[in-house]
Amino acid sequence: GCLPTPNFNIDTGCMTAARINLDAVKQAPKAKMVIIGFNWDLSESATLVNERGNVRLQDREAALIAEMDQLIREIQSSGKAVLITGPIATPKWDVASETSRRLAFGHSLSRKTSIDAKKFHDQFDAAIDHFSNRKDIGFLRPDLTQCDQDECYFIRDGKSYFSDGNHLAAVVLPDFSESFSIIYREWVIKSGIKQ
Repeated sequence: GCLPTPNFNIDTGCMTAARINLDAVKQAPKAKMVIIGFNWDLSESATLVNERGNVRLQDREAALIAEMDQLIREIQSSGKAVLITGPIATPKWDVASETSRRLAFGHSLSRKTSIDAKKFHDQFDAAIDHFSNRKDIGFLRPDLTQCDQDECYFIRDGKSYFSDGNHLAAVVLPDFSESFSIIYREWVIKSGIKQ
């Protein structure tokens, strides 16, 4: 799917859609806070473009950080507080369906149901560090629930974290809700938003 950034996206159509969405959000009179959530994984197979053309593979993460900063500035310029969700390790395969079928028919699992935490952090630590250090936004860290020191899990305690290859399953939302609620409440208070 499209990124939320209007100046950097998977194609020019997504850039246009992101601009339309941003303009609508900025003009929404009752909105006091904007929560931005998306899949941070910039797949190597995806073409990413800006207004000057394709973005080189080695520049993607830096470009996404810069464009998220710009998006945040534009939203804040309309008087709205911003919360963003950080990266989460996605399986990129239908973990719930494939795993349940293999187990139901007595087969061993053919794929690993986690990734190495180091691999996740190598990919996303620049963004996590950058947005964690910003004091003008709320930054939600789903990786703190999904990962331990060694692994980032797609299945944990008998529950699939994902309903498919990249969408969180409803059954695990309570696992994330406490930490998200704390950050959300803190940011509502810090931003002076009346509920």
